[in-house]
Amino acid sequence: MKKYLICSDIDGTLMQSNHTIGEATLAKIHQLQADGHIFAVATGRMPVAAHEVAQSVGPLTNVIGSNGAYLATPEEEIIEVRLGREAAVIAYDILKKYDIPFFFFARKGIYYNQLSPKRFEPADRDRVYIKDDTAEIICVEDRDVFLQHADEYMNAVAISEDNLPALEQARAELKQVASIHIESSRFNNIEVIPLHVNKGETVKRLAAYHNIPIENTIAFGDGENDISMLQAAGIGVAMGNAEDAIKAIADVVTASNDEEGIVQFLDSINL
Repeated sequence: MKKYLICSDIDGTLMQSNHTIGEATLAKIHQLQADGHIFAVATGRMPVAAHEVAQSVGPLTNVIGSNGAYLATPEEEIIEVRLGREAAVIAYDILKKYDIPFFFFARKGIYYNQLSPKRFEPADRDRVYIKDDTAEIICVEDRDVFLQHADEYMNAVAISEDNLPALEQARAELKQVASIHIESSRFNNIEVIPLHVNKGETVKRLAAYHNIPIENTIAFGDGENDISMLQAAGIGVAMGNAEDAIKAIADVVTASNDEEGIVQFLDSINL
């Protein structure tokens, strides 16, 4: 039997619009794991938040967090890459300049400037809030407070629907910073991650760890920050709710997250 690595984005892919994982999807994952296949969540969420979801799936679930800056199996942590002090400070100053709400994520901390994660809009709250209070939530509107933790940040996300022009200006400026990489998971956000880090490279690393050929990997996603993963995997599957640009680069388009598209595709290949 071929052993497969199946990697899934969380928001808009594994989770439905009601922020839960469908029963059929959970059952399929458990069946795959029982058959000896490897399942991983691959998300922009910080490690603690990614592990929360992984635990809700089951104890055998692997974790790719912080858009690839973090990797863990059930047995051990393999990768933890940080932005670095200089890059973090540059990103902070640009986002402050354009007055955009942002969140910097450390291993067990959320650092925000304007909106507490507890008061954030429901559509984005899961991205920036830890449900079981295992992470510190600290306001860093004061630059000196931000600097106290500048060596700890792994990635960041800026979210704004009220001022999209400012968001785009900040995105353009951040893209000129040579020491960071910029992606997005939704139209209203900017994701700041370490240079040369992405989900795709970490999927390759996880496949090698489990001695699984890259052609035996399957990745599911719906956003821009999933592109590298869809391209790296043996089969890249875009969800039916994905943006057209994501569907265009995918090998296959399945049904939406609300229709449990992960299950529909895996059933179609008899996995």
